[in-house]
Amino acid sequence: MDKNGYGTEKEIRKVANEIWDQLKSFGGYAFPKGHSTAYTLIANATQYLKLNYPTEFFCSLLQQATDDEYLKIYNISKRKYKVRYLNPEINKSKETFTFYKKKIVWSFPSIKGIGEKAATEIVKAQPYRNFEDFFNRVNKRVVNIRVIRVLITSGAFRNIGSRNDMWKEYAKLRKGTPAELHTVNEWKTLAGEIMPWVKQTVKDMFPDKLGGVITPSQFTAKNLNTRVVVAGSISSLRYVKSKRGPMYILKITDAGSTITVVCWNERYKILKEKEIELMEGMYIKVSGTKTLSHIDEEQVSLGEERSSYIKVLM
Repeated sequence: MDKNGYGTEKEIRKVANEIWDQLKSFGGYAFPKGHSTAYTLIANATQYLKLNYPTEFFCSLLQQATDDEYLKIYNISKRKYKVRYLNPEINKSKETFTFYKKKIVWSFPSIKGIGEKAATEIVKAQPYRNFEDFFNRVNKRVVNIRVIRVLITSGAFRNIGSRNDMWKEYAKLRKGTPAELHTVNEWKTLAGEIMPWVKQTVKDMFPDKLGGVITPSQFTAKNLNTRVVVAGSISSLRYVKSKRGPMYILKITDAGSTITVVCWNERYKILKEKEIELMEGMYIKVSGTKTLSHIDEEQVSLGEERSSYIKVLM
């Protein structure tokens, strides 16, 4: 062949045959017909089950999922496939995901803080007439104070009484355990920490105060340098001195998704003038510009633009 890569018909044919021989030998083990056929059959069967038996399909999928995957599976199955769920219940939940009246029942181990041994111990003595019956019949070395606290927080005894009533009863039976009483919203927040799928979104909590707010997925689809309005709870807050000046970096979280917000000092001064003190756990609504950080991560930047603001949701 010459310097431009042109060759005679014989030379080109030789190179083509060499390439073809390599492809044939590679195809022999990389993706044979048996391999592709098996994958096709599995894909078809999976799709058929998901469309025709969504409750059974997602019940099986959840059993194999990790804690981080619960919320995504829950949202997709509920919105797209109309699957219904029953939150953990002391007399209906089991060691695995099960069905009750065409609903998927969340298992005991799906609750953070309840292991396989504790779940087995709880199920072994079902059903329970009341909280005292439960307290007297479970093995306290396995179903200890930590597990019982998690069960109460999850609302597993809701058909027996409220969370506050259960904690009062537990304090009375244990003789010395202080009653951990909370408001309904406080209990919901605590439950969201151990059951990710029940975490309330900002729109659930403030339906009338989120005009113009976009979801994290919509934020990702937005072009750079466009105005965006997002909302969430402050999961972290720190003060930084950069080359461009002092700024605050916030992480706001909503239903498991996190967005970074950069608030330049000028905008934070306005909050100070209004005597607004930001802190972790606070729910806020943010209007700013979508930009990229110095490490090319998407963020919301707030400067001196009149359209930029941070509003605390009460």
